[in-house]
Amino acid sequence: MSRVEAASAGDGLDPAGAALSGGGEMGALIRSIDWSRTALGPVEAWPQSLRTALSILLSSEHPMFLWWGRELIQFYNDGYRPILGSKKHPAAMGQAGRACWKEIWDVIEPMIEKVFAGGATYLRDGLLILDRNGFLEECYFNYGYSPIRDERGAVAGVFVACSESTGHILGQRRLKLLAALGARVADAKNVEDACRVML
Repeated sequence: MSRVEAASAGDGLDPAGAALSGGGEMGALIRSIDWSRTALGPVEAWPQSLRTALSILLSSEHPMFLWWGRELIQFYNDGYRPILGSKKHPAAMGQAGRACWKEIWDVIEPMIEKVFAGGATYLRDGLLILDRNGFLEECYFNYGYSPIRDERGAVAGVFVACSESTGHILGQRRLKLLAALGARVADAKNVEDACRVML
């Protein structure tokens, strides 16, 4: 018996509901939304490809999100939640991608279009200036955009696996600065010279 069948048999969920089972806090948030009042319609009418992608997303601890349809309706998991900061969550769940990420849309839209054309993208330590905590901040991410194909083989969504590398990048920058300062201070003859070099 598959996990979906077991979940369905074990808790009375139909296959559509089983795809949204579990998933921690974000799974509960997705289940709490009345999707019938949105452009996606009721969960029971969602295509199998969307339900499968959501099942993968909700079952993972790695930060992931997906955009569905040309409206880029957004879903994300618990691992991705901290990336949204205090300003974007929980409104980001079910929100159109363009509305959520307007401050970086000029950067990510070409990558999204590449995916809808059948391609994929990957960026290592990509700089994004995000407004996620009420102010613009310099953030770095490793992330890849991959197509989600519908039952006819057409690209219907974008699946994104990502990890934030801001701490690593800023840490390397600090170490480089300290090494440069250390090299300059090494030539100082006295405390006064060292202070002059530091300033």
